[in-house]
Amino acid sequence: MIEVENISRRYKSSGRGVEDISFAVRPGEVFGLMGPNGSGKSTLLRVLSTAMAPDSGTFRVNGADGLREKRRARAAMGLMVDRPTHYGDLSGWANAYLFARAYGMEEKEANAALAELFDYFGLGEYRDDRAKTYSYGMGKKLGLIEAMAHAPRFLILDEPSLGLDYTSQLAYEQKIRELASNGVSVLLASNAVAEVEALCDRVAFLHRGRLVEEGTPEELISSIEGIRRIEATLRNPVDYALWGDKRGGARDDGGQEARAPVRGPGGHRRGRGRGVVGAGGTSRTSRCAGRR
Repeated sequence: MIEVENISRRYKSSGRGVEDISFAVRPGEVFGLMGPNGSGKSTLLRVLSTAMAPDSGTFRVNGADGLREKRRARAAMGLMVDRPTHYGDLSGWANAYLFARAYGMEEKEANAALAELFDYFGLGEYRDDRAKTYSYGMGKKLGLIEAMAHAPRFLILDEPSLGLDYTSQLAYEQKIRELASNGVSVLLASNAVAEVEALCDRVAFLHRGRLVEEGTPEELISSIEGIRRIEATLRNPVDYALWGDKRGGARDDGGQEARAPVRGPGGHRRGRGRGVVGAGGTSRTSRCAGRR
């Protein structure tokens, strides 16, 4: 759990930062942070990861004061930044092993946890390759492994799904749900509407350093962008248990048509299309209908 109280941090050079931010992420909750570039998301995450001291305010991670008990707070959290950096001449495994040991894991425990996560995220066969040979998406998956290996009770994730392929995206989402069901608190910074809808219990929207909206994904995204819907005519039926139930209310008319709400700009339409393919279908035509 994390409790954030009146956190403020401004950069003298630009005046940007965050102002009087307060919220709490309960055990087992996935809490989203959205906002345009420069809204203060990264600044807030740097403060909460103890990498930067706030000008004022405080926060607690699993009861540990984030300002006075940094070591305890850090031990309870896992962090993935938006652009993970690694030791390029070391293997992916060696990079993750260093993280695990730095968090106090014993050798046997670290090896077992890393083996499971490398296989889960599809990096098992690349574990001994140098990190500098990893693609961008592979580097993101390595960052997720490093953040999760030591079984933290609080996860900070900054744009974690950016660069992941569709299969890896589904695996990542399933892992977050699994961790949350086991009581892990997750703070997720992302502007990917589909990701926020799929994972978050509550979402906060930052604008010019202030928390201006907070609510469920449905409440927040609807208030910001309105609601459209995708209507697709299919060449072959889809598995609606895979697409409809998980993607927000698709409807089946004889197995050849599908409709589902879609929020955000037209680019989100591509995400629905990938969902059709993932459910075993192909679309012949599709259109983005008006707001409702």
